[in-house]
Amino acid sequence: MDVITLREPDSLEELRAMGVTEPEVLLTADPALILQKAPDDETDSVLLRAGIPPHGNYLCFALRRWKGFEEKAPLFGAAAEYAYRTYGLTPVFVAVEKHLDPGAGQLAARGLTIPHYFLDDAGGAGTIIGALSRMQAVVSMRLHALIFAAGQGIPLAGVVYDPKVSAFLRYIG
Repeated sequence: MDVITLREPDSLEELRAMGVTEPEVLLTADPALILQKAPDDETDSVLLRAGIPPHGNYLCFALRRWKGFEEKAPLFGAAAEYAYRTYGLTPVFVAVEKHLDPGAGQLAARGLTIPHYFLDDAGGAGTIIGALSRMQAVVSMRLHALIFAAGQGIPLAGVVYDPKVSAFLRYIG
C-alpha cells in the first residue's frame, strides 16, 4: 500500500488517534461523488419497470434495517404522509442494496394512505444516480444514496445510524 485516502476529516482524525502515520494519509473527495448518472432513457426504463412515472414530484426514502428499525419505521411513514400532504411530494422507497433494503421500505410504508412507490431494483450505480436525480429531495440512511444525491445537487437529509453517515453529513455541511 502506497497511500491511504479518506473521504472526510472524521476518518482522518480517527487514523491519527490510532497513531497511523505510514503510508501517506490523504483527505480526498469520495470517488462516488463524480460517478455519472445513466442516460435518461435507461433511468426512465428502470422507473417504468417499477411502475413509477419517470417525471414527478418525488421524495426518496433510502432506508435500511438496523437495530430498533421496526419501532422507528412508522416515523418515516408519517414523514412521507406529511411531505405528500404539505408539499405534494410522492414518496418513493428506494432500495440501494436490492437484497437488503426492500423490507425496510415496506415497513415504513405500512399503512400509508397516500400514493407511493417502491424501487426495489434500481440497477447499478448509474441508474441509481439517475433515479435519485429525479427526486426533489432524498432522505437516506444509506451513505451512497447521500453521496449520489449530493453529487447531483439534490437536497438531502441523512438519518444517522452509523458514524460514517454523520461524518459525511458534517463534511458537506
